[in-house]
Amino acid sequence: MATFLSSLGLVALLAQVPASSPSGASATADSLAALRTRVAQDSGNGAAWYDLGVALLRWDLEGHGRHAPGDTLAAQGILDSADLAFRHAATLLAGTRRGDSARVLRAFSWGRAGLRAWEADGIDAASERWSTAPPEVRLPAVLEELGENLLRACPTGGVLLVRAGPDAQAATYLRMARRLRSDLEVIPFEVWRSDSALQARVASDLDKAGHGEDPATAIVRVAGQRPLCADAGFEKPPELPGEERHSRISWKPHPLVWVSGAGDKAEQVSPQEFAFAALRMALDANDPWAGPAVQVYRHAASLTSGLCTTLAGFGVKDAVGCR
Repeated sequence: MATFLSSLGLVALLAQVPASSPSGASATADSLAALRTRVAQDSGNGAAWYDLGVALLRWDLEGHGRHAPGDTLAAQGILDSADLAFRHAATLLAGTRRGDSARVLRAFSWGRAGLRAWEADGIDAASERWSTAPPEVRLPAVLEELGENLLRACPTGGVLLVRAGPDAQAATYLRMARRLRSDLEVIPFEVWRSDSALQARVASDLDKAGHGEDPATAIVRVAGQRPLCADAGFEKPPELPGEERHSRISWKPHPLVWVSGAGDKAEQVSPQEFAFAALRMALDANDPWAGPAVQVYRHAASLTSGLCTTLAGFGVKDAVGCR
């Protein structure tokens, strides 16, 4: 089963994407050189193009794409090369599992580029970057629906923490590429924890009053002023750096999200507001991308059983474990 890439890393997810030849958990300059030689010698080798794209993403995700502050050209070149490799793979392997995966991995490459644009120049720059994407670069419908549901679940003006992987890809894609819910700050949580550049950008976005605080604690302060949401894909609400120096954050389950901070006073979104039509179609088609969505919805239904009535209306109650 194809597994969507994690924004944070490749330890569990990138290692599972279908590959045509064995490749190690890490990308190396030698492996990239060998793969570039393969496609140069046989430009019609779709499997080689696919493996090159995966290796380039490994290179970026493992941090090799990081350069001196302000030096974004080299990093962007890696992502552009990955996009090109997956485009060739999708064409040459059309109708196969790897061909389908290559199309989705193109969207991931653009998501990484959007993240870098956000870090460097703000959310509008990320949206502008996405506006140049070819029309065929998009997520599967079941993941777009997941992203829309997560965005819909967070109260107005909130900060939404999303789990690395399909949740983060879906929510940030809808926020940046489709410009939905511009009132929300959508933060891929594990990426934020490990990426100082993203921490600085988020702190700048949230710190309108110029508190000048440690970027890693900015979200904790905001929790007292704006709704703070965490998607139900997390096994438990995330622990935030700096909580020990502030009031401990108390989370309450709402449909599809946990909510804290000023969100305690916000009215919950009704379970009837969410849609699961794309999930039903994905399950009927045995689409592997239904798996990540089912995982989120299963956990959400265990936290707020009222979702089961809506899930039943779309014919997916049994799939997500509702009784």
